[in-house]
Amino acid sequence: MISWRPWGPAVFEQSRRERRPVFLAFGQCSPEPGVESLLLERYIPVLVDPEERPDIALRYPVRDLGSVLSEDGRVIASFGEPQRGELMISLRRIAEGYNPESDNGGASREETWSGAVAKAKPIPALDPERPSRELGRIKGRELELSDFDAFELLLYAASEWGDSEAAEVAARGLRRLIEAHQGPSGAVSAAGQKPTLKVNARWARLLWDAYAVTGLEDLARAAAKSTAFVDARLFDPESWAFRNRPEEDCFDADSNAMAALAMMRAWPHREQALSRVEQVLAFLRNRMYDPVLGMTHRWIKGGGAQYYGLLGDNAWALLAFSEAYLALGDKAHRDFAESLLKHLFQELWEREGGGFLDRVPRPEDPLELRRPRLIPELNAVAFEGAWRIAELKGVPNYRRWTEWGLKSLSATPAPALARLQDMLLRGRLDLELVGRLENEDSRRLLEAVHRRYLPRKIISFVDPDDQDYILAHKLKAPSYPRLFGCVELKPKAEADSPEKVLAMLAALSIR
Repeated sequence: MISWRPWGPAVFEQSRRERRPVFLAFGQCSPEPGVESLLLERYIPVLVDPEERPDIALRYPVRDLGSVLSEDGRVIASFGEPQRGELMISLRRIAEGYNPESDNGGASREETWSGAVAKAKPIPALDPERPSRELGRIKGRELELSDFDAFELLLYAASEWGDSEAAEVAARGLRRLIEAHQGPSGAVSAAGQKPTLKVNARWARLLWDAYAVTGLEDLARAAAKSTAFVDARLFDPESWAFRNRPEEDCFDADSNAMAALAMMRAWPHREQALSRVEQVLAFLRNRMYDPVLGMTHRWIKGGGAQYYGLLGDNAWALLAFSEAYLALGDKAHRDFAESLLKHLFQELWEREGGGFLDRVPRPEDPLELRRPRLIPELNAVAFEGAWRIAELKGVPNYRRWTEWGLKSLSATPAPALARLQDMLLRGRLDLELVGRLENEDSRRLLEAVHRRYLPRKIISFVDPDDQDYILAHKLKAPSYPRLFGCVELKPKAEADSPEKVLAMLAALSIR
């Protein structure tokens, strides 16, 4: 039986000292007996939980069998399931020919990220055809359970562009995945894997979005089942947070932020959803955040916080807190989101080309892990939060840097970046709610808004006693609360009851 080592600097120090390559495997790995003895004799076997260390999983191919790394962290070879029969021969050949001095893979310390400001590289202009081109690419393939961003672009095109074909493709794909992956409990998981919070939270949020766009009741039922599973099986009332898996006492920041976003989508349909949102946000802010280090990745009962400095945790928390402000009107959520955004610009902004690095590099990391890397999907999450805070706080630089990052990553095929580019070009959907949030009628107006799929919405909350603001923006009305739909800060339509919200949105050309 293999005695797997945990990922860490000691592994690569041993690799250098003993001139043995590293064999990296993810999740559960059970090699054949002959392979086990070879790994123990000629390799340093390392096992990583991709949920525990998503930064490692993003940097290296998550293959079925594993990857061979050099002493500086380079990938020498990677093996998938079809290569199982060749694994023994390949591993023996690699071990016999391993010579770390013969080829450094082009790695050099000059290529690692130092944080120093260098001359900016020229970046291309935004291609206005990119969103439609990305949409066409998505329509032409069968989507998998992990293709959340692709489904969101389909729903965005259906809602914002009136693309009925996109709605049909999304609904057909989701129904196929419901049948293949969603069990009686409402949980979804890939074949052979246990259900995780990260997958189920994103799945529930996606289904609620799909229902808001299509109005299909079977998608609403699937969304309700998925949300019920997340709430009943994964929420820990003692910690005020969601476990990664039902049997674990581990809590990850990015997954909990995703769960908060899912509960916000479920709010108009599930009575206790908003209380869950408040509980999880309190957990993220009080237990998972350090003013200097930003969000931690994992908190364990009895073990405290672990693994700071990952883009995913900070980006998803930024998005969750910015959206929570739109749902709850609590300025503390908006201000905390801005503090996370400032942390991202201070610690992870890639100064030469634009964009956010996937992690804060550490001196003890292997050389390959210190190379700068921009993960498009995580950048899209961070930039969506940045765009939203730019609109909520009126800080032009946030918007400029968002556009800069989108240009920097313009050559990368990524549905989330394409959707965000279109949001940036179309601009905000400006809604002004005049009313007191403690008033039940105000809450009902907000709830009616959040029933719709409105990714570009920016809601400003106005106290009815602030007559200077009301007069300046011409938001006068015989009674409050009232919701105004504005164009260029001028009211174009209004609603004083939930039943009139749909007509108000239609007047703004929102389907």
